[in-house]
Amino acid sequence: MKRWQIAFLYSTRHLAKLQMKNYTLIPAFMHKIATTKMLQLAVISFLLPVFLLLWLKSDQLTALFIPKKASIEVSCPLQQLSCVIKTIQGPIQLSITSPIESLTPFNIKLDGGSSLITRAKIRFEGVNDYMGINQFRFKQTSVTNNLWNSRGSIPICTSMTKTWKVIISLYHGDKYSSYWFKIQTL
Repeated sequence: MKRWQIAFLYSTRHLAKLQMKNYTLIPAFMHKIATTKMLQLAVISFLLPVFLLLWLKSDQLTALFIPKKASIEVSCPLQQLSCVIKTIQGPIQLSITSPIESLTPFNIKLDGGSSLITRAKIRFEGVNDYMGINQFRFKQTSVTNNLWNSRGSIPICTSMTKTWKVIISLYHGDKYSSYWFKIQTL
């Protein structure tokens, strides 16, 4: 036999021995990976429904399901600090202490007057692009005067000015009405 033939036989025998060893190691290694991946999958499939249920309970997901066809467009120059909206329940007044600006917390007051309101929300949506869920609940500050207050902030946009669609949702028991208007922020 020539030298190269001996080297070839030796290398193929050596390779065969290594492959035999690797064949016994690969299933154990793959078993460990498969077990780890299955455990991760089980944890994720358990936690995902839990987080979805918590999100549903937090009332943030319901903003996506409110019918937008039911919203009525109204005129409300809120950036002038106050406006009156004529609703089915009666006129309501919205007021702010300073113009709404991105990343600056603001207070919005709702004066329900004689309107029958049991719950109220305000939501800000980007008109031309998606800006996330920016929904805030009004908390009743005076039952006798039907006064409500909400605190929130809106995200910043890459453009100099941003047009927002502001949606006011009013509830009286199971009855729901929604009104929207546009504002522009700097």
